[in-house]
Parts: sequence; structure tokens; C-alpha cells
Amino acid sequence: MLDWWLWLIIVIVGLLLCCGCLLGPLGGFKILMRQLMHSMGEPKAVPPPPGITVQRDIEFVQTADGPLLLDLFKPTENPIQSSSEALPVVVFLFGGSWFGGNKNQHQMYNVVELLCESGYAVVGSQYRFSVSTLGYTKSTFPAQANDTRATIKWIRQNAEKQGLDPNAIGVWGASAGAQLGALLGTIDDESSKVQAVVSYYGPTHLPNLATENPKISWILEDLLGGKLEKERLRLAELGSPLLHITSNSAPFLIVHGKKDDVVPISQAEEMHAKLQEKGIESTLIIKPEAGHGTPANAFNSKEDKKRVVDFFDKHLKK
Repeated sequence: MLDWWLWLIIVIVGLLLCCGCLLGPLGGFKILMRQLMHSMGEPKAVPPPPGITVQRDIEFVQTADGPLLLDLFKPTENPIQSSSEALPVVVFLFGGSWFGGNKNQHQMYNVVELLCESGYAVVGSQYRFSVSTLGYTKSTFPAQANDTRATIKWIRQNAEKQGLDPNAIGVWGASAGAQLGALLGTIDDESSKVQAVVSYYGPTHLPNLATENPKISWILEDLLGGKLEKERLRLAELGSPLLHITSNSAPFLIVHGKKDDVVPISQAEEMHAKLQEKGIESTLIIKPEAGHGTPANAFNSKEDKKRVVDFFDKHLKK
């Protein structure tokens, strides 16, 4: 006889599939995928390690959908510089197909411990989701890009109060968060532009991604509010960092799995080539056996961590 919790799972899955049938032939699949992203990509907050302080749930912007919050981590004592010097800052932007994930996702890469111990402040920030679990439109693009820009603006506006360096801000993003981070590195707006970008397996050209990997085109349609046609195609181009690279773009460290079956390696290669073409420093690290962020240890080795710290040190500690 099945345990009660197995029956509960069966009932929940059945209800989701029934609801999905009302939303089209792939409705149930989409609902399950969205719920899976919420379940796997939204860790609960854990206390920071000793020697690191945290200010949680600071409201940094009021949107049409309500307030957005960030967490600010700082070393209790700056291990690199004198305590009177402002801290460089790294913002971590979570992944989750633009409809899942949370600001605690930095825990998967030990970002806070790694960077605070190296003399950085770390920000974990929210941004609005494109759709609800059931697929109802919430905040389509460019809401997410506007939210991440608001994070950078908040850091600059509060730099003196928080002991942060407004001219030394980096961003580290994974997947969807990497796409948003790359936009911050290529944007033509000094108030929200960053000085260094670490991009982990992120999309760089949304229209091409829809063509290269049709099985995830529905995720892009969720993000943009419909099929990539006319105005939505223009929005997809607006959300493509590859199309906004100039000679003033930030330096990039791009890490991507060669066997990524979600975001093809070509997206990283083309971004890297275009950056170099414009005279921007770019380093591309290809993980031969890795997929889209999997296995996790393929992106989280001692060598990977050192590479990230060295990159930020070079560009944020001048």
C-alpha cells in the first residue's frame, strides 16, 4: 500500500496536469517545470559564516508589483584593505528561466564566503518573475533588466552609508541571471553599469536561442509575453547582450559547458568573439564534460573559485 505522502504527490501532480490541460497541449508540462524550478532553485537562507555580517531584506525599489528586496553581506573586518577603505561590491544574480529562483541561490556557489573573505561586499538581489507557476503573465521583459539596474543604482546611492565603493561594482550571474548580468556590463548608462562581469552559462542572443533550441522557446515566450514576432522580437533583441557590446563594455569572464543542451555553447563563443573584436578583455572557459550548470562540481572547483576571485581582483581593486 502506498504511503500517504506518495498519494499526496500523485494527487498534486494530477491536479497540476489537469490545470495544464486548460492552458494548451504543453500546459501541464510547463506547470511542472515551473514548479520544479521553484522547488530546486530556491534555497532557504542560512546564516553567514563567522566573520561576515548580513543585512537582510533591504527594500531597494518599489515596482508596480510591489517592493523588491536585497541582502547585503560584508566582512566584519576587511581582510585585504584598511577598515577605512570602501569595499568593492559583487552582485549575484540567480538563475531560473526568469520565472524561478531566489536571492539565496548564491549559497550554491559559496559566493558570500568566497568573496567576503577576499575583501568584497556581496549583494543577493531579487528581480520580478516573468510568469506565475500556472503560466499567468506577471512581469514580462524588460522588468527583470530594470530591476537589476535598480540594484546597481541602490548600491551607488547608498555607497557612502554602507562603506561601499560606487566605482567598483561587479556582477556574477548564472543562466538567466547571467543574461541580466551581461546586460549590466554592456548597457550605455553610467548609473547602472558595472565594471566586471562573470557569466556562468548565460544566454547572450535571445532570438538565436529560440531558433537553436526550440524546446525552450516557450520559456522565452513567457519572458517576452508571447511569440518572438514584431514588438516582442524587438524586446528579445533588447535583451540580447551580444547586440549591445561596444568599446566601452565591461571585461567578461565567461564559463560554459560544452555539452549544454539548454543554452548552446555557441552563445558563449559568439559573445567572447564580439567582446574581443571590440577590444574588450574577455576570457572564455569551456567545460568539456559539463551541461547547463551540471554537474554542479564542474563549476565549483578550487580552480574555478580562484579564477573568479582573481578576475574581480584585477578589475575591482585598482
